[in-house]
Amino acid sequence: MIATVDVSQEMARFTLDRGLVNPLDYKQSELESRQSGRHLYEILVNSKFVSDQSVKESLSNYLDLDLTPEPVIENIAAHFVDVILRNYVLDNRLILFAMSDSEIKVAISEPSALRGTSSAKLITGKKIIATVVSPIEMEKFLHTVKAKIPAKDTTDFRLSSPVSGS
Repeated sequence: MIATVDVSQEMARFTLDRGLVNPLDYKQSELESRQSGRHLYEILVNSKFVSDQSVKESLSNYLDLDLTPEPVIENIAAHFVDVILRNYVLDNRLILFAMSDSEIKVAISEPSALRGTSSAKLITGKKIIATVVSPIEMEKFLHTVKAKIPAKDTTDFRLSSPVSGS
């Protein structure tokens, strides 16, 4: 399971390591995070020290993965897959959005989420193709998953309208 605070730290550090944020702004945001208890990445974005879009693009380049198509981002709530349980999706921060006989497409928002794709391949027996969304988009998607599927529900997701293509 990947904790939200760990993801925030991971992505904040990513912005610094990739030169997306000024080191002084980063230090200022770190101090504010410690004092306020708010997540560091959230402070960086809300303070406009870095844009969520630029982080998404940089992460896509860094991981050599495509960006998740915009129609999927806009309609993610309609794309639950019938093969992986809700808690796995939430714990591994993988949003499944398309499936064929041989592959499943997932959206991720941080490098550590790639670990979950290996397990997903073992669970499903299908090739897992990861694409990138921004950390803020991911939080919205995970909130949608939490709201749509109650925690006590152990049934799998259903794919209501598959996204075609490979």
